[in-house]
Amino acid sequence: HHGYEGSTDHHGYTESTDHHCYEESTDHHGYEGSTDHHGYTESTDHHCYEESTDHHGYEESTDHHGYEESTDHHGYEESTNHHGYEESTDHHGYEERSYNHGYEESTDHHGYVESTDHHGYEESTDHHGYVESTDHHGYEERSYNHGYEESTDHHGYVESTDHHGYEESTDHHGYVESTDHHGYDESTDHHGYDESTDHHGYEESTD
Repeated sequence: HHGYEGSTDHHGYTESTDHHCYEESTDHHGYEGSTDHHGYTESTDHHCYEESTDHHGYEESTDHHGYEESTDHHGYEESTNHHGYEESTDHHGYEERSYNHGYEESTDHHGYVESTDHHGYEESTDHHGYVESTDHHGYEERSYNHGYEESTDHHGYVESTDHHGYEESTDHHGYVESTDHHGYDESTDHHGYDESTDHHGYEESTD
């Protein structure tokens, strides 16, 4: 009715255009009909990015921040948590198989191997992170509180020893238990001579 080519709309543009006089194959802003209402490629969202994008014009396979849709809302891989780390990660972006600090899920909350205690040593360890078969000081659990072989006393000597760590067959000074408290053969007097001797270590059968 404005006297343009009959193939035009009421604004006199090519009828093959919308009411904004762009090619009819365009949206109402006159861009190619394959565009949205802002005149960008119709294969785009309303912000004129490729239609395969979210409302911010990023690839549709992205979240609302325009990152790959396989990402969280911060635009990291969707297989990620809300901080955009691999979804197999915790909220700090570490492997989801991890605790809240993002170490391997097989880890404690400090991110050490879950087979570890809360200090991140092997779970077979005590709370200080030594081999669980150890005491809390990180020695073999088969040990006393100081972490020597469990067959040891609390000072970490062979348990078959006294508390000074000599063979248990020894007295408390760590000599062979078959010895007196000075560590000589028990068959000796307290000075460690043959028990068959006097206290000066001569044969007892002597004067």
